[in-house]
Amino acid sequence: MSDEDRVDDLERKLEEKEERIETLEERLESLEAKLEEELKARTDPIWKRLGETNKRVSDLENLRRVDALDLEAQLTPLERMLIGQDEPGNVVEQRALCLMQNWDEIASRVAEGKQNAIVGRDPIKEVIERELDVDLSPRLLHRVLNAFDAKDAEHGEGMELLGDKAKVDKTEDGRKRIKIGEPGRVYFTEDKFHEALRERDAGRSMEQKLAENSGEDY
Repeated sequence: MSDEDRVDDLERKLEEKEERIETLEERLESLEAKLEEELKARTDPIWKRLGETNKRVSDLENLRRVDALDLEAQLTPLERMLIGQDEPGNVVEQRALCLMQNWDEIASRVAEGKQNAIVGRDPIKEVIERELDVDLSPRLLHRVLNAFDAKDAEHGEGMELLGDKAKVDKTEDGRKRIKIGEPGRVYFTEDKFHEALRERDAGRSMEQKLAENSGEDY
């Protein structure tokens, strides 16, 4: 084979390879287009669902804000005073915190007949239940009784729940009692609560039994 024939053969083979490359490139472009279409078909629903989810989350957040405002509107005047400018949050939890952290303030106001409390001998349990819309029996009563049993009256768990100003002392006849608030006009006596609990178990209400106490102690 002459040199010219070899050159012609190489040029022919080169043209074939170029044609093959062009064919492969066309197939590659076709595959890329199909892949893009398939990817779009699969991802579009996902992006749509994601957008719907984001909108739902936004709606729920707005609804939560509205619910929080509704809950805030349900707060009693005493709760508003005690909570101040805090976020509404969980009203039930706030009521419990109000009761535990501000017990001395509540007790003083009840004793002085303020903040919608009935002036006179209205039982403190009934007044606080009306003001804070919480049930004081039996859990809170047990906390009060536990405060009597605290080994360290100044730092016991029960005393912390009743407030910094709560003190343990004794009545003139030797009964142990807890003094709550300033000027110290409201007392819980251990025997009165035990007696009231027994009366409740017997079918009489705590309010009826506590209301019969005409002394200075509740």
